[in-house]
Amino acid sequence: MDRNDKEDIHFASKDICLETYVAGVGIEKQLKDTAIAILEQYQRVDLLDLVYISAKELLVNASKAAIKRLFFYDAGLDPHDPKVYEQQISKFQVNLTQENLATYHEKLAAHNLKTSIHFSHDADKIIIRVINNFLLLPQEEQRIREKFRKAKQYENIVDFYLEHGDRTEGAGLGITLVEILMAQNGFDRHLFTISSSQKTGNTIAKIVIPLKVNYVSSRQKFEIELRKKKLSRDILRKDLVVNEC
Repeated sequence: MDRNDKEDIHFASKDICLETYVAGVGIEKQLKDTAIAILEQYQRVDLLDLVYISAKELLVNASKAAIKRLFFYDAGLDPHDPKVYEQQISKFQVNLTQENLATYHEKLAAHNLKTSIHFSHDADKIIIRVINNFLLLPQEEQRIREKFRKAKQYENIVDFYLEHGDRTEGAGLGITLVEILMAQNGFDRHLFTISSSQKTGNTIAKIVIPLKVNYVSSRQKFEIELRKKKLSRDILRKDLVVNEC
C-alpha cells in the first residue's frame, strides 16, 4: 500500500502487508497504526516502541538502499565494482538526507524499486519483514555484519545515544538501534536478521518478537534437534526445515 493508496488496512488479519517506494510521514503513520492494532489484540502495547521504531528504522534503511541503486544507475556506474562503490558512496551519503527522501518517490516507482513491510502475528509472536526487491551488494553485507558486531557493545538505548547523540539521523545506525532495542526488551539478538535470497532476488530484514516467555525460536529448535540427532550442522540444515510462520 503506497502513501497515495486510501485502501483500509485490515488489522485483524494475521498477515498485513504495506508497500511503498520511499519512507515518509504517511507510511510511518500506517506503520504505527498497524503496530498499535496488532499489539492491542494481545494486550502487549508495552512493546509499541520496539515494534514501531524497529519497523520505521528498517523501512528508512530499505528506502536508502533503493535510492542508492538509483544513484549508481543515474551515474551509469556499476555498484558491484568495489573500487567504484568506495569512491562514490561518500558522495551518496552527503547528498541524501532524511528531509529529501520523499523527493525520490517518482524515480523509485519508475524503476519499480519497491519496499514491502509485512506483519505476521499470532498469540506466540509478531514477525516483521521489511523487503527490498533486489539483492545486497557484497559491500553492504560487510557493512551490515560490522553494524551487528558494533551493536553488541551496547546494552541499552541510553548508552547508545550518549555516544552518538544527534548523529544517529542519516548515519546508517538504524540496524544498530534495532538490535539494541531487541536486547533492551530482553529478547535474543539473533531474532533480528538481514539476508538476501538468490532464489527470490529479495533482501529481507526480519524481526521475530516473542509474545510469550516460553517462545522457542527456529534457531533454538535447530540447536535442540542438533543435540538430539547428533548430526553435523550442514546435514541437519538439509534435513530440517523450520518455518517461523
